[in-house]
Amino acid sequence: MKIKITFVFIIFIVFFSCKEKSSNTLFESYPKYFCDLEKLNEEKDLFLDSKFKNILYKNAHLRSSEKSLSGKYSIKLNKKNAFGLGIEIPIKINDYFKITVWRYSDKKEKKGHLVLSIKNKKLNIETNEIYIQEKEVVSKDSSGWEQIVIKIRIPPFIQSDKMSIYVWQPGDFDVYFDNLKIEKIKEKPKAEIDSSALKIFIDSLEYNKLINIRNEALNLGILETQDSSWVKAFMFDKNNIYSVKMRLKGDWTDHIKGTKWSFRIKMKKDGSWKGMKEFSIQDPKTRFFQYEWLGHKIMEKEGVINPRFDFIPVYINNTYIGIYAYEEHFVKQLIEHKNKREGPILKLSEEGFWRSMKLHKTENKWYKLPVFESSTALPYKLDKTLSDQNLKKQFLIAQNLLYQHKNCNTKISELFDIELAAKYFAIINLTKMYHAIRWHNQRFYYNPVTSKLEIIGFDGYTEYGIFENRKESIIGNINADNFKTVKPEFRINYVFFTDSIFLDKYVESLKKYSDSLYLKKIFSEFHNQINLYSRLLNEEYFKYRFNEKFYYKIARNIRKELPEYIEKIKSGAYYNISYRDIPKSNYKQDFHPSMLKEFIKVYSERIQNDTFVYKIINYLSHEIEVIGIRNEDKKSYSSHKLNKIYVDTYNSKNNKKFIRSVYPGNTLLIKVIGFDEEYSVPINSWNSPKNESPRQELVSESNFPLIEYYSIKDNIITFKTGKITVNKNIIIPQNYKVIIKEGTKLDFVDNSLFLSYSSINISGKKNNKVLIYSSDNSAQGFTVLQANKKSKIEYTVFTGFNTLDYKGWTLTGAVNFYESDVTINNTTFTSNFCEDALNIINSNFIVQDCKFENIFSDAFDSDFCEGKLSRTYFNEIGNDAVDFSGSVVQISDCAIKNAGDKGISGGENSTLYVSNCFVSDSKIGVASKDKSTVSLNNCTINNCQYGLVAFQKKPEFGPGIIKSINLKYSNLINFHLIEKKSFLQLNKTKIIGYDKNTAKRFY
Repeated sequence: MKIKITFVFIIFIVFFSCKEKSSNTLFESYPKYFCDLEKLNEEKDLFLDSKFKNILYKNAHLRSSEKSLSGKYSIKLNKKNAFGLGIEIPIKINDYFKITVWRYSDKKEKKGHLVLSIKNKKLNIETNEIYIQEKEVVSKDSSGWEQIVIKIRIPPFIQSDKMSIYVWQPGDFDVYFDNLKIEKIKEKPKAEIDSSALKIFIDSLEYNKLINIRNEALNLGILETQDSSWVKAFMFDKNNIYSVKMRLKGDWTDHIKGTKWSFRIKMKKDGSWKGMKEFSIQDPKTRFFQYEWLGHKIMEKEGVINPRFDFIPVYINNTYIGIYAYEEHFVKQLIEHKNKREGPILKLSEEGFWRSMKLHKTENKWYKLPVFESSTALPYKLDKTLSDQNLKKQFLIAQNLLYQHKNCNTKISELFDIELAAKYFAIINLTKMYHAIRWHNQRFYYNPVTSKLEIIGFDGYTEYGIFENRKESIIGNINADNFKTVKPEFRINYVFFTDSIFLDKYVESLKKYSDSLYLKKIFSEFHNQINLYSRLLNEEYFKYRFNEKFYYKIARNIRKELPEYIEKIKSGAYYNISYRDIPKSNYKQDFHPSMLKEFIKVYSERIQNDTFVYKIINYLSHEIEVIGIRNEDKKSYSSHKLNKIYVDTYNSKNNKKFIRSVYPGNTLLIKVIGFDEEYSVPINSWNSPKNESPRQELVSESNFPLIEYYSIKDNIITFKTGKITVNKNIIIPQNYKVIIKEGTKLDFVDNSLFLSYSSINISGKKNNKVLIYSSDNSAQGFTVLQANKKSKIEYTVFTGFNTLDYKGWTLTGAVNFYESDVTINNTTFTSNFCEDALNIINSNFIVQDCKFENIFSDAFDSDFCEGKLSRTYFNEIGNDAVDFSGSVVQISDCAIKNAGDKGISGGENSTLYVSNCFVSDSKIGVASKDKSTVSLNNCTINNCQYGLVAFQKKPEFGPGIIKSINLKYSNLINFHLIEKKSFLQLNKTKIIGYDKNTAKRFY
């Protein structure tokens, strides 16, 4: 351990003590050149600098006395004599120059250019050379002379030690130039974000490995990465040293040309950077600069999931590489940062697409392949997902949803969070980030609470200028007849615009985002960042300009096109479009062995202890014979032969085959008909996708309305009073109001559940409460999801409930509210059989005068909420009494007794204001973890193992903070336990953290 620390320290000292050596000593001596064209050398063929005799400029024979700005002479250029005043200037990276010249012409046309050119001289460097020709005027004098200016900071990718400067007139008429000035500005202010620069050190052996991988990719035309592509490195920022793994990143070689390569960086287990565990850094131009950044900001503002994306200066081995864009990778921290429950992130597999690209590159031949049709739903972090029982269940549900979406055989509103999907497509319209909706760029999050998919905004690469390909301003505004003619890979976008529920939300979002006032607010909110990044990027990309007018023009076009589009929608033109009956495309291609993994798919499912079902799907244009199943790992190997099992070509109706076997396997042995060689294909260790998810199944079987339990009038659902035994699933759609009156007793039995997408109003009375219970303890939760109005519960008792747990769709609370604001008064939660008695997520709440007693695990769990908890009593709690994550909550006048773990817990960047509360007979009185702040005022903690605990559990967050005033305590085995970097403010005394690895004591 000491050796490692010493090594890191040496790297740190070497890295930060090294300074770049100057290579342009000539210009250090002469920081300003000025040629007024008055002096010539002895040979009369070169101009002399006005101050330095050894500084010379070309084309003195073109000197003219016809016009001059100062003195007697200028230089006259025309089409016959087009170039003049040529000079080469020594340069080095980060030098900043200002070049000016004055121009005169009798013509109105803006002819005559100031030109700057830098050509890379080093071998084996594929990079951007710099060529700037400037003709725009920045100032003008009274006699008609015009000043032209070029400003340039020498960017990191330049591999030359000099630049050329000259003037040029390509036109037929005469143009005069005078007073060429070249200044090197020493005291250029550093970029505002340079203090937070990212600095990376890669050992020479590891760096050479990256070079070899890069060279192979450049030869191939595509970057292919494997587990062996990663190298070890150290990363530094202003405050920390990190041990990381990194590799080259990108599919096309634009990510690795020149010296500004793209990288994927993965933090070691206990590290995080800016709250991220894994991220990419890449040349801003690969994501189209600030246009990508602004698209992300708008998505973030509107609640659409997107990776963190921003700009930062990057140094590699003490060489400044330039401004990079960093982009978060698809791991759970991305989801948690967006205030969502952890769930699988999926994509449609791209390997077949890139396989066809590689074959084209290597063989100069296009293989017509069903690359989209053969793509499968895959989760990021596959091994972790399959090894975690809950994540695997969630993935299988998500796979079913994505499979339905890919095949366009289900209404979009059944598969996606429709409001977020509508916002996503409307933002794509506004920003022209159409690259994001290409099928192989799309990413999806499965929300385990709603059991629906959400689209992740990613890789938009705005269509701008000559790169604008789309004619329509509104994606769905095309002739309805054209919907069926689009290729399968485009249908997954157009199918959204056949759903009436989506279209209503989509039009609503288009109206909002195309309003000029909306854009004004956006540009006002991000004004400072836009200006900062524009300056930074313009120093390195000289012709780059961020154009706000671009968005106003798009918005105008959307507003102009909307009335016509709305009329088409009203006419029902899109509602009857279906892709169900469209025959699949025919493909006929030659066989290539490298196609097998991507174009033969095999799934496995264990249906009994001793029986497996293998589903084989053939996407080749050749029939295959299945000859065996093989099971091999590091410890064992077994093989079982099969006799004459054939799977027909993709173009046939029989390209699928099911095989039952008592033999487990992870590899399928096959032959391709017409070829003698035996091949192996991997077997996916999970079920093949199905056409329905658990939530869809529940809804389809709910038989709404259930008039034996309630009546409906004017969209108001009123439950019958008295005792009602509920043995069916009650599922209530959106846009209703649910009323349960005093005296109602709902007994949920036989695994029944309550699930409402509408607000509920339960109005018990003090002497006539509403009782919602399960006499056989089988009820699967009382849940309100995404209700559009606030719910209210008064004088109610919830008892004997478990939680929703149906074929992999699992919630955590006996009573759940998700994206559904609620007020709960005078209500009792008792004797539940699940993780949380009350779970509120992404909602505003008020909970007061309530009681939690005899709770199986956590009593009140709240994630990503704002709320108030007051005058509530907790007793006999199995785990945490109050557990808030990512929330801002005021807690007052509460009493907590006998909590098995924490009385009050704040985690994952929560802020809790706790006053006049009492905690006793619990393991931990109050805990603050993971960048949370818990402020206590006039509280009491008695008879606990630990009074106050502050620590960090998750590396992507930070230390915990507790602040306490007037704390009373007694009989505590440990008054406080504060981890290093966390702290406790006790009245006016600050107690600095002292403990190590505190989380390991409790988890």
